[in-house]
Amino acid sequence: MATNEVAPLNPLNVPEIRTLIGQFLANRPPDLFSCALVSHAWFNDFIPQLWLSIRFDYHLSQLITQSTFRKYQHLIRNLFIHDPTFFLNGFYGDTCRGLTRLVFAPHIAAPMQIQSASISPLSSAVSINEDDNDDMFSNDIQNAPDENLDPFNTTTVLSRRQGMYIIRQFHALIEQQDSIEHLEEDWSHLAHVTKKLWVQPAFLLTSKPRPRLTTLTLSKWSTTTGGFNMVIAACPSLEYLYLRACEISKVPSHIAKLHPYHGEQDSEKVTFNDDSTLLDFGTVKILRLDQLCLNGDPIVIRGIQVEHIRVESFTIFYEENQYEYSGHPLKRDYTWQLPSVYSISFTGRGGNLHRTEAEDFINSILSPPIGDLTRTPPKDSALHNLTAINRPLMEITLNNCQLSESIFNNINQRLGDWIDLIDLSSCTGLESAHIQQVLVYCGNLRVFRGPEVYYWTREMFIPATGQSWASSKLQELVMLTGIGAALDSVGSYPEPVEDLSCVDIILEQDSTRRSVEVIFEQLSRQHSLEILDLSGGIDFYLLHDCRKGVPLTLKAGLDRLRMLKNIRHVIVTGWEDEMGVAEAEWMKTFWLKLETIHSREGGTSEGWRQFENKINLP
Repeated sequence: MATNEVAPLNPLNVPEIRTLIGQFLANRPPDLFSCALVSHAWFNDFIPQLWLSIRFDYHLSQLITQSTFRKYQHLIRNLFIHDPTFFLNGFYGDTCRGLTRLVFAPHIAAPMQIQSASISPLSSAVSINEDDNDDMFSNDIQNAPDENLDPFNTTTVLSRRQGMYIIRQFHALIEQQDSIEHLEEDWSHLAHVTKKLWVQPAFLLTSKPRPRLTTLTLSKWSTTTGGFNMVIAACPSLEYLYLRACEISKVPSHIAKLHPYHGEQDSEKVTFNDDSTLLDFGTVKILRLDQLCLNGDPIVIRGIQVEHIRVESFTIFYEENQYEYSGHPLKRDYTWQLPSVYSISFTGRGGNLHRTEAEDFINSILSPPIGDLTRTPPKDSALHNLTAINRPLMEITLNNCQLSESIFNNINQRLGDWIDLIDLSSCTGLESAHIQQVLVYCGNLRVFRGPEVYYWTREMFIPATGQSWASSKLQELVMLTGIGAALDSVGSYPEPVEDLSCVDIILEQDSTRRSVEVIFEQLSRQHSLEILDLSGGIDFYLLHDCRKGVPLTLKAGLDRLRMLKNIRHVIVTGWEDEMGVAEAEWMKTFWLKLETIHSREGGTSEGWRQFENKINLP
C-alpha cells in the first residue's frame, strides 16, 4: 500500500483499498454476486496475506484488541514483538502455533495501559506462583509512567514482576511452536530488571527437539557449558547463532550427565560426560559473539562446521593490561577448535594483543592445520596442494586493536596465496614493512583495507628484495596514508620545505616522488580494480597543513592509470584544489565505468568546482 495511514483499524478505510474495490464493482453488474466475490476474496486471499507477518509495536497495540488478534493469530507466520504489553495484556492464545519466525525485541517505551483482568495463564507450560494473581500488577499500574511520555523512548521501564511474567509468557509462546525456524530475543532495552531474571535453565529451549530451527539469537542469557550443549543438540539444523551479553560457566565436574529429552529411550538421550570442559557449537556455520562472558577454565570451544565467525572482544577475553603477580599476562586455558572457518572478523578494544587470550584465539584460526609451515610452500609442491585443500580461510577482518608480530607472521607467511580479503581498519602496531609483506605474499588478494597512520616512504612499497605486489586481482584498495615531506628517524625533515600545499613542491623531494611513482606503477597492473581509496587520514607525523593521500593529478602521473577500465568509485582527500578540468576530461575518457568520485573534505578552489561540473557524475 502506498499510504502510511494506520489510525483506522478497518482496512476498508484505507483509500487505496476502497479505490480498488470501487473500480472492480464499477465494472461489474450491481448485484449480490459481485459483492460475494469481493467478500470471498477479502476473507480467503487478502486477510491471510495481511496477517502473514505482524509487527506488534506501540501503535498496533493501540489499534487492535485481544479478541481480534486471537481471531486471526492462526494465520501468523512471522511475528515481531516490539512492545512488552503484548504479553502483559495477554494478546496471544493457544491457536498461535504456526510461527516460523519469532522476534522479541522490545525497544519502544510506551505508557503501560495494563489491563489486569485480561492477564491469565495461557497454557499449562506457564507456571504462576501464588502471589501472581490477576491483580499482581496493581502497584505497577498505580506507579505507571505518565501517559504524556514520549512513546519513542528507547528504553522500557518494567517492574520485577512484570519482567518475570513477560519471561514466562515468552517461553510459553516458544513452547507451543512446532515449526519455528528463526528465533530471536533481545532484552537489552528493558531497564530496571536485574540480570538474574534472565538466568533460565537450558530446558526451556530443549523440552522438545527443534529440528527446523536454523537461526537463533539470544541475549542476557546465562547457562552452563552442559546446558549450552543441550540447546545445540536440540537444534540439529541450527546454522546461525548470535550470543549477545550472555554468560556461560563451567559446571562442577561431579555433574556428569544431563539429558535434554525426558521420557525417551536411553539410546536416544544425549549425554555430555565432558560438559565441564567442552563448549560445542555443533552444526552452526555462522557464529557471532558479542559481550560473551566465559567463566572457568579449561574450556574447549569446538566449532567443527563454523565457517564465519564474528567476535566483539568485550568481556570475552581478559583486558590486555591484566597480569598475574608474577608479571606474566593473565590468560585462561581456552582451546579454540575452528578448523573450517572461511572468514574471521574481530573487533578489539584498542589494546595490544601481544600475549593475550585474543591473540591465541586469532592465531588458532590463522595457524595452518598441518605441519609447521614457516612460509607458503612452493606452488608446485604436493604440500602446497594438500594445504590448499585444508585451508578454507579466505577473509580476515581485524579492527580497533594493536596487532602482534605473530598475527602478521601467520597472515603473511602461513596463509599466503589463499587469502582473498584483508581488512585492518583502525589497527595499530604495524610498520611499513608489514603492509608491504601483505601485498608481496598474498597473491590472490582481492580486497585490502589498510590502516590510517602511515606517511609514504619508498621502503613501504619497494623493500630491499625489490619485490612487487603479488596480487594483480585487487578489486578494492583502501590505503589511507599521508604523503608529504618524509621524516627521518628523529622526526625532523631531512630537506627544508617552504610550502607543502602544492604538488610541484611535494614532488621535488626524491623520496616522496619515488613513492608516488611506485604506487602508480603498482596500481597500473590492477586491471580489475573497482574501488580506489588513497585519500589519506590524520597523520601526526606530518605538518598540519600538509596535503594527504596520493595526488590523482596529471602532474603526479595519473595518466599511468589509463588501463584501470573497471574503476567505479574513487575517493580523494587533500589534493582537490590541484584537480581541474584536465583531470575530469581524462577520467571521462579512460574511466568509462566511473560512478562516483568522493572527497572526504571537499575542495574550495575554482579548479575543483570546474572539475565537479565537468565530471558531472550522478
